[in-house]
Amino acid sequence: MPRWTTNGVSCFADETMDLVFWSSEMVPSVLTVEARAGDATAAEPFDLGRLPLPVMLLRQPNSARQLLIQDGARSLQIEVVADGAARHPVRHPVRLLVPLWPAPEDEPRLLALRRFLHIRSAQMLPDRLYTPERRAGRWLNMLRAFDARRAGASQRQIAAAIFGADRAAQDWAGQSDYLRLRVQRLVRGADHMAARGYRDLLR
Repeated sequence: MPRWTTNGVSCFADETMDLVFWSSEMVPSVLTVEARAGDATAAEPFDLGRLPLPVMLLRQPNSARQLLIQDGARSLQIEVVADGAARHPVRHPVRLLVPLWPAPEDEPRLLALRRFLHIRSAQMLPDRLYTPERRAGRWLNMLRAFDARRAGASQRQIAAAIFGADRAAQDWAGQSDYLRLRVQRLVRGADHMAARGYRDLLR
C-alpha cells in the first residue's frame, strides 16, 4: 500500500497512477505555501479548478495537503502547511501565501516559486524552467546495473547490456581494464544510491 511516512523517507507513491509526492523537508523544489479563503472577486485568488491541467490532491494525517500540478512530463508540487481556507482548495478559489521566512534563498526553492508564478500567469509549466539534468545518463546506467546484478548478471554481462555486446567482447579482456573499472564504479554508485544516497539527488 502506498503511504506517507514521517520517519525515514517522507514520500507517498502510487504506482497505479505513476504519482510520487515528496515532503518539502526532503525536496527543496516542493513549494511551501499557506492557504487562505478567497473568492472569484478577490484581488488575487488562485483558482485551481479553472487550471487546464491535471491537479492531484493528497491529504496527510496531520491535516496538511499536497497538491501536484502536471503539465505533460513536467510537474509542480505545492505543500499547504497551514490551511486557513474553509473550502476545498481544488474546487474553490484560494489565496496561496509563500512564507518569506525562512527565506527561499536556495536555487531549488526559487525555481519552484518561478514555476508557480508562471503557472499563475500562463497556466502552463514551460520547458525553460525544467533544464535537463546532465548526470541523468549516468544515473540511468547505475539503475540498469543495479537491476541486472539483482537478476544475477555478472559484471561482464552488465557491460554488454549497458555498453553493447561488441564493445564488451572486444574490451573486457583487452590490454586496458577501463571497461571493467567503469562497470565496478556503476555498481558501487548503485549500491550507494540504494542505501539512501538517492536522497542527495533530491536536494
